Amino acid sequence: MLGAAVANNYAYAICRLPKKQTIKTFIAFDKPELEPVITGSNRCFAFSPFGHGENAYMLKQSLYYEDDRLINTTKSDIRQFGFLHQAAQLLKQEIYYPSKQKSQQIDEEQYINFVNQSVDAIYDKQFKKVVAARCTQKKLAPNFDLIKYFFKLCDTYSNAFIYIYSSPEAGTWIGATPEKLLTVENGILQTVALAGTLEKNSKSDWTKKEREEQAHVENFIANVFSKIGVSNYKRGMVQTIAAGNLRHLQSTFSWQINEETIEKDFSQFLKELNPTPAVCGLPKMETAEFLKQHEGFDRRFYSGFAGIVDRDATQLFVNLRCMELMKDEAVLYAGAGITLDSIAENELEETEKKMQTLGSLL
Repeated sequence: MLGAAVANNYAYAICRLPKKQTIKTFIAFDKPELEPVITGSNRCFAFSPFGHGENAYMLKQSLYYEDDRLINTTKSDIRQFGFLHQAAQLLKQEIYYPSKQKSQQIDEEQYINFVNQSVDAIYDKQFKKVVAARCTQKKLAPNFDLIKYFFKLCDTYSNAFIYIYSSPEAGTWIGATPEKLLTVENGILQTVALAGTLEKNSKSDWTKKEREEQAHVENFIANVFSKIGVSNYKRGMVQTIAAGNLRHLQSTFSWQINEETIEKDFSQFLKELNPTPAVCGLPKMETAEFLKQHEGFDRRFYSGFAGIVDRDATQLFVNLRCMELMKDEAVLYAGAGITLDSIAENELEETEKKMQTLGSLL
C-alpha cells in the first residue's frame, strides 16, 4: 500500500492517538497545500512547520484506513489505487520519501554557546524565556524498517501521539509527542501548559526554575483566552505526567465552545497559541526572531504541529520527540526551556535525554 503511494508520488500519513489502539492511514492523490486549519472540515491529516500559526500542510484523504479497513472511499479511488498498487508490485520501491534537505547538526559546543547567549539576553530583560533547540544525526541500520519502528513506538509510548508523515516535498518525519496543542471534541476545546523535565525514575523534586518555566506557559495561554475575549474557561491543577523516559509539569485548560462560533474561534485561538512558550519563548514574536537569527539551524517541522482534523473531532499535537529521515541516517530534534537560572551543560543533557525517546529504539 505505502510502496504504491511512494511509487506514484502520493503523500501519506499514519498515526495513532494517545491511549488508543486504532492505526489511521491517510493517502492523498493531491499534493498537500499549506492552508489554515479549519475544524469541522472533511477528515485530513495536518502537518505544520514551526512558527506558521494556524496554517498547516493539509493531507486530504483520497484513501483512509482504520487498521486494515478502508473507510468512506469512492469506488473510482479504490479502482485507481488498485491499478497503481499492482504496478508498484513490479517495482522495488521504498516505502517513504527520504528528505531532500541537507542533513543538519548542532554540536555540543555550539549549543552551549547559544544557551549562554540566551541566558545573557534574559538577564538583559530582552526575554523571559527562550527555548533553545538542537539537532543531531544518527546512522540508520541497513535493515531499518519504518513500519516496524512505528509499531515499536506505539508499543513503547502508549500515552503519546505517534505519527509518520511522508511526502515528496517534506520528506519523511516520525514522532512520538506527549504534548497536546489544541483539541476540539464534543463541544470542548482543550489545550495544555507543559514544561519542565525530569527523568522518570529521578528522585529529585521540581525546582523553582522548572515551576517558573511552566507558569510562563500557563500565563501565556490565559492571555490568549483573554485576547479572544473568553473568560469562562477552566484551568486544572498542575500535575506531573510521564512521557516515555521523562516527566513533565502539565496543567489543562478547557473551554465549552459555542457551536455557532467554533470555526472562527478555533482558527483565531490556534493562530494566537502557536507556537507556545513551551517551544519558542516569551515574548513570542521577539523570541521567534531571536531563534531565527541565532539558533543556527532550520527547525523545519520540529516544534510545529501534527494531528487529525475531522468533522467530529480535531486533535493537534506539538511536534516534539521527532526525527527526519534521510537516505541512510536520521536527524533527531530536541529543545530545552532557558530561563535566568539555566546552566548550559544541564540543558544540553536534557536535550540528549529527549532525543533518546526515539533514538534509543533505533
